[in-house]
Amino acid sequence: MMATDKDSLNAYLILIALSVSLAFPLSMSFFPQIIGILGCGVLYVQKTPIKRPSISFFACIGLIAALTILSSAWAFKPEETFIRALKISGILISFIPLIFFFKNLSNASFEKIKKLILYPFLVTAFFMCVELFFNFPILKLWTMDNLETWMLNKHVATLFILSPVMFFMHDYKKSIPFVVLIILLFVIFLTTASQSVQLAAIGMVAAYVGFKAIPKFITVLSFMGAYLSILIMPFIATHCYKMMANQIGDEGILRRASAAQRLEIWDFVSRKIMESPLLGLGVDSTRYIHFQAEKAFYHSDTVLHPHSISLQIWLELGALGVVCTLAIFIMLYASMRKMDTHQKQYSYILFMGVFFVLMASWSIWASWIIGLLMLVTACAQRSLKNGGRYRD
Repeated sequence: MMATDKDSLNAYLILIALSVSLAFPLSMSFFPQIIGILGCGVLYVQKTPIKRPSISFFACIGLIAALTILSSAWAFKPEETFIRALKISGILISFIPLIFFFKNLSNASFEKIKKLILYPFLVTAFFMCVELFFNFPILKLWTMDNLETWMLNKHVATLFILSPVMFFMHDYKKSIPFVVLIILLFVIFLTTASQSVQLAAIGMVAAYVGFKAIPKFITVLSFMGAYLSILIMPFIATHCYKMMANQIGDEGILRRASAAQRLEIWDFVSRKIMESPLLGLGVDSTRYIHFQAEKAFYHSDTVLHPHSISLQIWLELGALGVVCTLAIFIMLYASMRKMDTHQKQYSYILFMGVFFVLMASWSIWASWIIGLLMLVTACAQRSLKNGGRYRD
């Protein structure tokens, strides 16, 4: 199908959104929404028949927004939680135009994207590979500040989480640029300071292999495993800390990963969860709490977030949040069942990558993380079948 000027314009808007997100991860808190609004405006001018996203998408958005706002009623800091919940809800709602835009891309636009999507990833990967492997030769031209590898963790996370989108869209997988990208990603994997991204990369490769081996069962088994890990995390974190932290200590291969500090954070967060396990302490309340910490490895009694999606849901939203998470997982799984095998595979790998990253790293309420999640959702929404085929 030959792309017209309007198809090319739509494709370029999507490519710009992906390129800026890869280069400047913090821009995901606002830039993809701008592209979404522009894109919907273009669709309106083009008089494109609009297909709405799946009902499950709106249900997930509404459930998260309602739960975060409702949590201010019993929050540790009610006013701060209410303000934060309104901000989170606003960010989620602001992505709706982007979802509509992705959903209504024509097949010709989609084909245009497939031909060009490799190159933003290739440029970003080359830059990060040079910076990490050669100790920031490019960034040092602009700043005299001390630069450390962890400063690129957000960039690495964004690159790896969005890579499945490129892998399953790019048409020329045996091309030299594609092979070069794989090599660059492997070098970044070895040199990054983000162990959560390394875990996610291993998890996505395992998900790919698992889907090839047992495609009928791997998705439901993975969703069950992910939910089980959320369910049991508060009840095993303290035991893990007691068994492993002293053995890890501040030395050895896991020192750079701050594994002992992470385990201690999980320990005192888990004990705090038990004080209000049903409803939690309110969205984003973690930063206001002084925990009963041993300060053996993590030398503070405060932390901005629990560094685990499981513990964050339990601490801030309690068992109610865990039940709502099950509802969201069910809706996500139901949406994947509507996809064909190829589309289901890459959406499943996207889910696993996001989950592994959030199990040991950033807050789920960070604006750029919400942006990354919504960008991934937009890509997955484009994969939902409409009557068995895409329709222009």
